[in-house]
Amino acid sequence: MIVSSRVAHHSAPVALIDYLSGRFTYLSRQQWADRLAENRFSINEKPCCDPAALLRRDDVVAYDMPEFEEPPADFNFTIIYEDEHIMAVDKTGNLLVHRSGKSFQSNLIYRLRHVTDPARYGDVDVINRLDRETSGVLLAKNKECLRTMNDHFANREMHKEYIAVIEGVAPSAAWTDTSPIGKDAGSLVRYKYRIDALGGKPAETRFECLHNICGRFSV
Repeated sequence: MIVSSRVAHHSAPVALIDYLSGRFTYLSRQQWADRLAENRFSINEKPCCDPAALLRRDDVVAYDMPEFEEPPADFNFTIIYEDEHIMAVDKTGNLLVHRSGKSFQSNLIYRLRHVTDPARYGDVDVINRLDRETSGVLLAKNKECLRTMNDHFANREMHKEYIAVIEGVAPSAAWTDTSPIGKDAGSLVRYKYRIDALGGKPAETRFECLHNICGRFSV
């Protein structure tokens, strides 16, 4: 199976081995060096096995990957809204949005682009990324829409609402928390975030208690 990766626009020139080990962390640096020695790589369609070969923005690295079994995933997602610009997908819990680790095909973007309807969804991309364990997602159907939605996020013009069931006692019927949020380094979940008073990014989250159930409540 041939897989490829395009070097991002913001990336400075980087050695091939550094790009592989930094971008695809499911193998160690030495394991990637071993793969390079097998002559399975090309840069811009030209064979390359030199770990020190420099990559520049928009270079395409291709890898002739040996066959392997991908991690299991739940593909029972449902398209709940669609127009000419965006689509909303009810993503199941055990499903990645983007390719990550060994899940080259076991992710939502791949399934839409290459399995569900390649002619219709060949350009879809995610507007707001969700973790494997999180359901629900919104996708752009073209690059122009994606740029517009990203601008709205950058300008803090987007409003996101979540419903959750939690255990505990609500401090009040409604409240706002402005604690900064940062990555939870101690979590087994790779992209889990938590309150981080020292290194977190500014955040504002408004809570509203919807219903109490025997001491438990949902917000």
